[in-house]
Amino acid sequence: MRRVIQAHVEGGSLRGISRRVNLAYNTVVTLVRATSKKGQMIHNGNVENIKTSQVSSDEFWSFVQKKQKHCHMNELTEGDCWIGMT
Repeated sequence: MRRVIQAHVEGGSLRGISRRVNLAYNTVVTLVRATSKKGQMIHNGNVENIKTSQVSSDEFWSFVQKKQKHCHMNELTEGDCWIGMT
């Protein structure tokens, strides 16, 4: 399991990891999902109510689902974009 997670953290593809550690692809996916879920639970339990005046980011990306001006009246919550940072 440790080799699977280490390879995933280093950016290996799931199929590549599967071949390298001689495990079924679905097993690798299950291990990565379980570890990710556990990590998210630990993070959420320890990181709360953070107050900051500045944020530093290594990556920044955005996604526009549908511009607000192109939304119909019944789609007012559909428009504009979200921003992600790491």
